[in-house]
Formats: sequence, structure tokens, C-alpha cells
Amino acid sequence: MKIITIWCAKGGVGKSSFTKNLAAFLSIFEKKKVLVIDKDSQRSTYVGFIDREDSPFDVVDTIPNSFDGYDYVICDLPPLTENTENPLSVDQLRIIENSHLIVSPFQPDDITIKSMLSIYKANTNAIIQPVLNRFRSISKLHKEALEKIDGCLKLKDRIGAYERMKSGEVLFDKMPSSKALTDARFEFKELARDLVRLVK
Repeated sequence: MKIITIWCAKGGVGKSSFTKNLAAFLSIFEKKKVLVIDKDSQRSTYVGFIDREDSPFDVVDTIPNSFDGYDYVICDLPPLTENTENPLSVDQLRIIENSHLIVSPFQPDDITIKSMLSIYKANTNAIIQPVLNRFRSISKLHKEALEKIDGCLKLKDRIGAYERMKSGEVLFDKMPSSKALTDARFEFKELARDLVRLVK
């Protein structure tokens, strides 16, 4: 069983979207049993999937006593900026400590890049993998971010694909076809395969 934690310095970077799409990829394409623990303050993945009968993964909003039966546990933690006065709980810190991989989606502003250093200081032996979310090749700021953060992966901005998804949907659900959606699905699967290889 592998624990993958999705954790970043600030909110609004697509962390929850990344969580549910990674969980769906592992379940649908890798045929794995996946549990998502939604500890983000908005709880959008939990709210969107708890009552979905055909959900590709299980979802909870509390950390269970056991992960028996699961191949992957994916935990969506609140961003660091929400924890200035209310630090992560003991259970959340335990998740970080025991994670095999920490994926950190981010947007390329100076505040986020500097605050990402806190994630590298976390008490964990996990592989830490930053992902520049919604990368735009024409953006100078995006290119600079890739140069500043060593080993950073990127996920291209596909306008019309991610915005179309509701809280209880993933990229791989049946939706009206479009080039943006086709490209987003292909690119996310390629990125997810790269992430899975890190913990095999």
C-alpha cells in the first residue's frame, strides 16, 4: 500500500482537482483499489463523491484506523496558508510522515515558490514532487518557475477541460468531446504514470 499526499503552500492551485483525477486514474487505468482522504477545508472531493454510486474510488473525510484492502491512499491536505494559526493535526502530520510521495501542485508566483520550501522541510522520507499546474508555455513566469524548481513536472493549461468538471466529476467521465478534453486526458495520464513510477 502506498500513501500519496497532495499538499501545497497555498489554496486555489487545483489541488483537489488533481487529487480526484489521480485517484480516478489509478482506479480506472491501473485497476487499483483507491481511498481518498479529503482533509481540505472545502471538502469538495468528499462532497462530490460520497453519494456518487459509480465513484471510481472510495472517499472519506476522516483518517480511518486502517488502510487494509487498499493499494493506494491519496490524502488531500489543507494548504499551508490555512494553517498559520491552526497547524496540521497530529493525524495529518502522521500522514505526511508516512507518505511515500508528496505531490505539490503550484502556480508560479513568487510567494508560492518561496513558501514551497516549507514542504521540503517536512518531517518525512517521502519523495517530494512539485507539479506546475496549468502550465502555459508562452508565460515567462511559468518558464522561470520551471528553472527555479529542480525536477518540476508540468501539467498544461487546457481551457475548457478542467473548468467543465463539477466537484463530483473527473476528467475520465463521459462528457461532450473536445480537443481540450482529449488533450487534458492524455496529458494527465502521462503525468500520473510518471508519478506512479516514483513509488513502484
